[in-house]
Amino acid sequence: MFVPLDRFAPDADPTTPGVITACSNIIHTKKGYRSAYSGSTIALPALAAACRGAASLEKSDGSNRLFAGTQTKLYQAGSTSWTDVSKAGDYTGSSTSKWRFCQFGNVTIAVNKTDATQYIDSGADFADLSGAPKASICESVLGFVFLLGTNDGTYGDQPDRWWCSALENYTAWTPSIATQSATNRLYDTPGPITAGRRLGDYLAVFKKRAIYLGQYVGPDQIWRWPLITDRVGAISQEASVSLEEFVLFMGDDGFWVFDGASVRPIDDDIREWFFTEELDTSAKTDVRALHDADKKIVYWHYQRRGTSGLTAWVAYNYQTGRWGNGTLTIECPIEYLSSSITYDDLGTLYSTYDDLPDIPYDSNFWLGGAR
Repeated sequence: MFVPLDRFAPDADPTTPGVITACSNIIHTKKGYRSAYSGSTIALPALAAACRGAASLEKSDGSNRLFAGTQTKLYQAGSTSWTDVSKAGDYTGSSTSKWRFCQFGNVTIAVNKTDATQYIDSGADFADLSGAPKASICESVLGFVFLLGTNDGTYGDQPDRWWCSALENYTAWTPSIATQSATNRLYDTPGPITAGRRLGDYLAVFKKRAIYLGQYVGPDQIWRWPLITDRVGAISQEASVSLEEFVLFMGDDGFWVFDGASVRPIDDDIREWFFTEELDTSAKTDVRALHDADKKIVYWHYQRRGTSGLTAWVAYNYQTGRWGNGTLTIECPIEYLSSSITYDDLGTLYSTYDDLPDIPYDSNFWLGGAR
C-alpha cells in the first residue's frame, strides 16, 4: 500500500499516515516536497572580515546594488569584486553590532547603533547623516525614514525610542509639526525595540513580547502607535521578514504571522521540536531570515545545539503552509540581485575565457536583475 507524504511535522504523532517527523534538505512547493536548492556562485571574493549584515537594494530607476558590512567597513559589490565605500576613518562598531539597511528613493541608509547613521546617494562613499540619531534599526515607509532604538544628544540612549525624518526629506531630523519630523517612545510595554518592518503604508514595530502598529495621521500627532499585543514579539530584526501584506517573524518561543490586525502562529507542526530540541537557545538573536520571493518561501537560518554558527535552517512555504528543514553553514544569508553582463563587458571583467567564473551558461548569474 502506498501512503502519500503529507507534511514535515516533527511534533505530530509519528503514527499519523504520511507524516514526516525527520528530514534533511527538503522544501515544500505547490507540487509537493522536493530537494532544497543548492547555493549559487556569484564570483565575488570573501569579505576581509566577518559579515555583520548585508542587503540587496533597488533604486528608483530600477537598478540595484548590494552592500555588506563588517565591524569596521562598508562594501559595495561589483560584478567580480567588493569596493570599500566606508566613510573616511572607517567605523568603530562593537563585538556584537549588526549593520542594517533601508532604501529611500536613490538613497541608502545604514545603521549599527555604535556609529553615526550613514547614507550614500550619488557619492562614491558613505557619509554621516547630519542631525540623525544613532540607531539600531532603520526602515522607510510613506515618505519617511524611521530610526528605531536610538541614541542622540538630547535624549541619550533609549532603546524604545523612535524617530522619523521630515516628510520626503531624509536629511531633516529636528522635530517639527511643519516638517512632520517627530520622535517619541514606546513605553506601554517593557524592553527595547527589537525589529521594525514596513507593512504597506504602516510600520510594524516589535519588542520581545509586544507589537505596535505605526499609523500616519498627519499633524499634530503625525504618527499614532496602537499596541496590538503585549504577549508576542520578534526576537530580532534579522528574524523577521516583510512581505508587504504581512510580516513573518520568529519570536522568543514560536513562529508567527502579523497582518496588521491580528497575530497567529504558523508553527503548530514544529514548535516543540524546534525550540526544545533543535535551536541553541543561547543564540536566538543570531537567527537570520531570508525571503525567496520567487518560491514563496521564508528560511530561518539558526545555530543547532552542539554546533557553532549558523549551520541549519527551517523553511516555511507561506502559500502551502508547509515546513521544510535542512543544513547549510553560512555567515549571512542574502538575496543576490545580479547585474547584467554583456559580451562587451567580458574584456573589461575578464582577461581570457579561462578567467570566466565556473558558472553554467543558463545560470541566473548572467541575467541582470535575476534573483
